[in-house]
Amino acid sequence: MKSNHIRVLMVMDSLAVGGTETHVLSIVKALRKLGIHSIYAGASGSMYGAFARAGCPIHAVDVSPGVLLHLQDYRLQKIISTLQQVMKSRKISVVHVHQTPSGLYAAMAAKELGIPVVFTAHGMYYPEEQLLRMNQYSDAIISVSKPVQQFLERMNIRSELIPNGVNPDDFFEVDSSSLRSQLGLPDSADTIVYTSRLSWDKAYVCTMLIWAARRLHLEGSSQLHVVIVGDGHHLRVGQQHRT
Repeated sequence: MKSNHIRVLMVMDSLAVGGTETHVLSIVKALRKLGIHSIYAGASGSMYGAFARAGCPIHAVDVSPGVLLHLQDYRLQKIISTLQQVMKSRKISVVHVHQTPSGLYAAMAAKELGIPVVFTAHGMYYPEEQLLRMNQYSDAIISVSKPVQQFLERMNIRSELIPNGVNPDDFFEVDSSSLRSQLGLPDSADTIVYTSRLSWDKAYVCTMLIWAARRLHLEGSSQLHVVIVGDGHHLRVGQQHRT
């Protein structure tokens, strides 16, 4: 099959700001240079514009992030039907999923249509049961780091290692004094920046960091400031713990 005939459906929970989303955006841009078309399906988010500018058509699909629906649940059948409509109308060649349970729904939909499924594991926070099911539906699995690959191996899940990273061309130097001024932080203040998509265990780690900093502040032993950069369905948790 010629590259310009390959059409990849990228499926994620949403287009919130996070490492998985920026990783997928990089893939979309790289595939486009090779003449491979990428299409996105999932909930919207603050990175909608970035994906649109990358030439990636977007299909809004409610994939119920964080909730694994039962096979007999009418909502699951509706999600699978909607995803299959996208796959058929866009003449999808490969479905590439990145999260669960949204990836499971897309994989189930693809398998019924005979479309190959690729799953990329972006960390070690996936529920084991969902990973084992994902393995059954996937034609290939990718790990983004050696620890992730070893994590999957302990469940007898084989994966190909393709390390992820940061494209320095996407970043620029920022005047830290100006940024501190915008955030109301003194130049001399000790500051920790936590960057992550605020979902799953990542959100839990972020909450622990906030509480630890707050405790140090209340005890008078530190004037530590925490800056959180990210988005996700647990964003409001961080907002509730502002000090």
